[in-house]
Amino acid sequence: ELTGLPEAHAGIFNLHVSARQTGDRLVFLRQIKPGNADKSYGIEVARLAGLPTDVIQRAREVLAQHERSEAPVEVSGDPSPTPRQGKVFDVMPKGLSEELRSLDLERLSPFEAIALLDDWQRRFSD
Repeated sequence: ELTGLPEAHAGIFNLHVSARQTGDRLVFLRQIKPGNADKSYGIEVARLAGLPTDVIQRAREVLAQHERSEAPVEVSGDPSPTPRQGKVFDVMPKGLSEELRSLDLERLSPFEAIALLDDWQRRFSD
């Protein structure tokens, strides 16, 4: 477990972002504090990031099953086939994929990235 690394290695320490949860509403308080978080907020972060509702629901089911039992949780999911996502470069417009491949991410500022996203959204929207 990653939170146990400080006990095993000198120079490693844990930090967490303070959060307040009321019901199913989560607010990150933008405060970095020492130590471990009181719980994992991965599912809520995924929800805030816009993952599909069915993915979030399945993650909550797996978490609930895990919390009920310390035995390993089977996460194979629904036996019905799920459509697989193709390679992102194969399904995006040709001009966009070429521009994306040519980006120098090491030199791209956050402002430039936002401007690029805005430009692509305007140019490649249906």
